[in-house]
Formats: sequence, C-alpha cells, structure tokens
Amino acid sequence: MKLEWEGIKSIKDSLLIGIYANPLHINKSSKGFKLHSAEPILEYRDFNSNESRYWRFDCIEDNQGDDIITPIVQKTPQPLQYELAEASHQNHIIMGSSFSVQNNWIKQVSGYGFKKNNKEFLSAIVLELDELYIIANAGEVVEINVTDKDPELIDDLIVTTAD
Repeated sequence: MKLEWEGIKSIKDSLLIGIYANPLHINKSSKGFKLHSAEPILEYRDFNSNESRYWRFDCIEDNQGDDIITPIVQKTPQPLQYELAEASHQNHIIMGSSFSVQNNWIKQVSGYGFKKNNKEFLSAIVLELDELYIIANAGEVVEINVTDKDPELIDDLIVTTAD
C-alpha cells in the first residue's frame, strides 16, 4: 500500500460526525440524499482518543479533463469559520451548513479512480457505514451521495481497507 493512501485508510473504525460546508446544498432523491458543495469538510472522531479530525475534499481537473479528489487530513475545519468548543464531546463549533447520519461507524473506506503516467488518482471515495454508503465524487462541485444502495462505480479500485 502506498504511503499516500494511509490518510485515507486511517478513517476506518472512526465515527462520522458530520459533513459541513458554506454553502452545503442538500437534495432528497429516490436513492437517498445528494449533497453539493465546492469545498465540503467531513468530521470524524477516533474511538480511542475521542478527538475530531477533518477531511477537506480538494478537487482539481487535470489537463485531460479528468476530475481528481484528494481528502486533506486536518486538525481543524478550516477554511470554515469555527470556534473552539468547551464541551468534552465536541472539539469545534462550526459555522456553516451541516449534514449528519445515525449509525455512523465507518466500517470500510475505498477509493476509486484511474492510473495515468504510472500514478494513481482518485475520482471517488466511498465510506461504508452500518446501513449507508457515503460516496464523494470529484468535480468542480463535489457531489456526495448518501444512500443505502451498494454503489456502482465505473473507475478502478485504487485503495481499500477491506480484508
């Protein structure tokens, strides 16, 4: 496993606390929910330390028009506005729109994408929870699908925490 994918794998067995953005557009569809934002922030909490960490989804389009998504691991929800929280169950108070789910244990993480010039790039990241899938798709605006349906992705599996 490449060292660059260790940050993606480290979210496994954490709790998904929420998805934040300013603005975060949420639409109900027949398959679940679709969230859209230019730069969403995903908060997750480690079981052992109870400390929150964040993924900022960074997306670019390469010269050939392929969309690439990279989760950037951070200790704060920047660039969103936030304040430090004094509650033991919460690290930050985030100013912005939010979305959360129940049964939020992250059982598995997978990254799908493509290979180009002997390098691997991600176009989608899938979090498998107890009863749901959270699928973040690269694009000028990141689309996050929340569904109970097994995702059908066309790109190759690049990284996974599956045994």
